[in-house]
Amino acid sequence: MPRAFRSSWRSRIPNLTDDQKTMAMAAGFAVVAFSMWKWQHDKPFARAYENTHCEENSADKATPDVVAVVDKLPEDFDLRSGAVKISLYQYESCPFCRKVRGVLDYHRLPYKLVEVHPLTKAETKSFAPDYKKVPLVTFECNGRMVQMRNSSDIVAAVAGAMGTVGQPSEGKDVVKAPIPTALTKSMTGPEAVVPAKKESTAEGEERASGDANLSVEEQWVRWADQCLVQLIVINIYRNLRESMETFDYLLTHKEFGYVSKMAVYWSGTFVMMMVSGARRKKYHVPKGEERQALYEAVDMMVDQMGENSFLGGKSPCKADFNVYGVLKSVEGFTTERLLWENTKIKGWLSGSE
Repeated sequence: MPRAFRSSWRSRIPNLTDDQKTMAMAAGFAVVAFSMWKWQHDKPFARAYENTHCEENSADKATPDVVAVVDKLPEDFDLRSGAVKISLYQYESCPFCRKVRGVLDYHRLPYKLVEVHPLTKAETKSFAPDYKKVPLVTFECNGRMVQMRNSSDIVAAVAGAMGTVGQPSEGKDVVKAPIPTALTKSMTGPEAVVPAKKESTAEGEERASGDANLSVEEQWVRWADQCLVQLIVINIYRNLRESMETFDYLLTHKEFGYVSKMAVYWSGTFVMMMVSGARRKKYHVPKGEERQALYEAVDMMVDQMGENSFLGGKSPCKADFNVYGVLKSVEGFTTERLLWENTKIKGWLSGSE
């Protein structure tokens, strides 16, 4: 193992005995080896990891026995009253979780933040045993509790309950509603990002036709979920050093055991590097052009706003909350610094804080 690499990972490990360090590293690399084997031999496992470690599936809405799953808040859950207790179950660097945090913070709503263990999901098993992804938000009021699972639904519900207004500006380059599982040139701008051929099916064309009826605001929300997130994943896990950055938060998390933290840290680092490579190939982003694809997508969005401060015009709408949350997920990472240095996003992000 190169000396520089040894000193890098050793500096991340607290003062423990050699036996404890050995056990932690062995556990981590065992999980990595198992994950890589499963990736090659188990297609369902590979597909699950391709969805990233935090991505959600709005179709997965089975209701557990304990807490009802809803798409909209009950009418008697008045967020303005301060009587609703909110808990957000998240991964720290998850773009979808950051979307939810963004809308809650903007409206100054108090909430409890719960970090979910990426492997065991112990924090959510009691009320969502059938669901393995984040974000999850619970709302408790008048002796009742409900949960919401889709970040876009949560953002829309909170923004609606708080009376957030604003309509995205129209323009000749307005983002068109995408085919749900593909990236298109009209979504991102750069030639490098194109849909997979299998998306040009009769089913895909029917979806695209139906999505054309979405409002401009909904088109931007879809762009954030299905274009911007993909480019973020491709960039923040593109190499070992940057992938390690995204899991650093685990090393200081007090609730997780040391061996468990190291197992997740190392397995997550390597598995998400594989995910990044798979995404890059899936969306035809040439190797070495990951940064440029992201820069062009972000600048396209800023240019589209024109003289407006937000996608919602003079005030933010749910599209702004979705885009803002995705971009905030790279906070403190190399990708964030490069976005500030090489795109026009700095002014918009500063105004959104």
